[in-house]
Amino acid sequence: MYDATGQLVQTYIDICLRTGLEDGRVYWEDLFLDLIALPSGQVLLVDVDELEAAREQGIVSEAEYALAWVEAKQLQKQLQDGSFPLVAHAEVMKQQLKQGTPR
Repeated sequence: MYDATGQLVQTYIDICLRTGLEDGRVYWEDLFLDLIALPSGQVLLVDVDELEAAREQGIVSEAEYALAWVEAKQLQKQLQDGSFPLVAHAEVMKQQLKQGTPR
């Protein structure tokens, strides 16, 4: 997410079970747990309560619950050590938007 001046405000990551394209529309199966990486380098784990509630209500299975946590920990590490590949991709997209290049 960027502000009106093009400065990075945050990187927001939804942890999903799967994503896809169906009938021309993008879909995702949310696993509720999310990460926010701030330009300062701080990485926040958010919506833990939503994941816990989804497990208690049977919306996510025990295996999906465990997967969400494994993914969150792996993504936290990548965000903290700078190896998360989509941050660089987002920067490329920002530059293309500035230049008026589609995609």
